[in-house]
Amino acid sequence: MLGSRRRRRRYGTISTDRLQKGPFVGTKKIIDGITTIVFDLDGTLLDTSSDIQAAVNFVREHYALPPLSKDEVMRYVGLGVEHLMEHTVSAGASVPLDEARRLVVDRYSRHLLDNTRPYDGIEDLLKSLYNRYYLAVATNKPTELAVRSIDGVGFGKYFQVVVGPEDVGAGKPAPDMLYYIASKADASPREVLLVGDSPVDIKTARNFGCYIAAVAWGFSDKKDLKGASPDLILKSPLKLLDHLGK
Repeated sequence: MLGSRRRRRRYGTISTDRLQKGPFVGTKKIIDGITTIVFDLDGTLLDTSSDIQAAVNFVREHYALPPLSKDEVMRYVGLGVEHLMEHTVSAGASVPLDEARRLVVDRYSRHLLDNTRPYDGIEDLLKSLYNRYYLAVATNKPTELAVRSIDGVGFGKYFQVVVGPEDVGAGKPAPDMLYYIASKADASPREVLLVGDSPVDIKTARNFGCYIAAVAWGFSDKKDLKGASPDLILKSPLKLLDHLGK
């Protein structure tokens, strides 16, 4: 069921009680005027790392390649399946990329939720935001797999729309998904907040012109996040509530 949302008429603004260089990690930076909150999926809402690693290593075993550690796999998550396969299977091996993509999607689809779980505090956050904001998901995961993942953990009721690259013709960091969601939500870029775990999400927000909250619990190195200069870095999901205007 689609959640209702409370419209806010003014554009988003940031206020702080002191000047900061780089991302703000404290509790006093307020992003006001937000009507629409867009979440990344992998590494933000859900810890999908074990199931993605298993799918990648299944494909590597198919081609008689040794397994990769979770860290070796997850550093390439975030730019889509082709990017993942290119760097974890096809790089340095005579492996056809299209075939590797088909194999990994098939294997992952059949074991989508074996070990995938929401991060602690995520559902409490969604419950707090639901009916107050237009909530959406923008992911570089294929849309069908994203919807199944979200529905499988019981989060489907919180989101008005889930958007993947095939829905708009381009994945992140292109801003197309955010333009699509903003159009659905009747929101300007400065009324939108993107929440994600990677520099790709930060670049996507900058390309669109909206605010970006980076999460410290995801797949990216924290130094990389800070270096990409998000508006906020969240140490835990419920910390987001401290930064939203009334």
